[in-house]
Amino acid sequence: MAELQEIGKDNVNDKDKSKCSSDNDSRADGIFDRKHSLTLYQAAKFRIAALSISYATIVFLILLSIATFYISISQNNSASFAFGLAALLDCVSSAIVIWRYGSGGNYSLYNSRRERLACIALGVIFNISSLVIISKTSYALGKSKKPLENSSVEIISAINGSVCIMLAVGKYFIGKYLESEAVTTDAFNSFIESLMAFSIVINEALYKKNPSIWYVDAIVSYVSALLFTIWGMRLLIINLSKKAKAKDNYNEYN
Repeated sequence: MAELQEIGKDNVNDKDKSKCSSDNDSRADGIFDRKHSLTLYQAAKFRIAALSISYATIVFLILLSIATFYISISQNNSASFAFGLAALLDCVSSAIVIWRYGSGGNYSLYNSRRERLACIALGVIFNISSLVIISKTSYALGKSKKPLENSSVEIISAINGSVCIMLAVGKYFIGKYLESEAVTTDAFNSFIESLMAFSIVINEALYKKNPSIWYVDAIVSYVSALLFTIWGMRLLIINLSKKAKAKDNYNEYN
């Protein structure tokens, strides 16, 4: 009888060891969790895609921001300034995404701490950028600075808007598949950029027909600043809450 009990204990221990080994293998093989929609292989591919589109964004938008800031100064165009600042903001937000997924390999895929810190950083940047846009636009309105007509503004803005909308769509789908608020926030930023760029084109067309409608770009800048503030405050409120700090869905894979 004693021998049967010992055999039973050994079987239980073997099962426990097998379960622990299986858990460890699961972590090592894929930080795989059934609550995630992607397999490790799929998530790793989207991680590479997130890094690739972030690097591409930084390279393109650094050149873009230089051009738009030049237009803003030379043409007294507050919308161009807002767009140039948004372009720099997108570079910073893309750099944050690179930090979010660039180190730690596949083990960074579902790291809740990195995700939360990235979102907090983005929230702070959004709010600071909003204040800068509002200050610059208010100054331009106070001085009654009207934009100067220049076809280069329309051409550059049309190119900017087209590229940014493609970046926004790509980032959005990558963020959704990776379940990443940081990447979808980066997509939101690119989307706002595309709106501002296309609004500059529309504003230039309206201004040519009716020079009294020179303040439309200022309205676009204020709306953009408001959207940045709302999204930024949302990120801060959610990710600085006690619930967010206590959340530990993915830390076991850190």
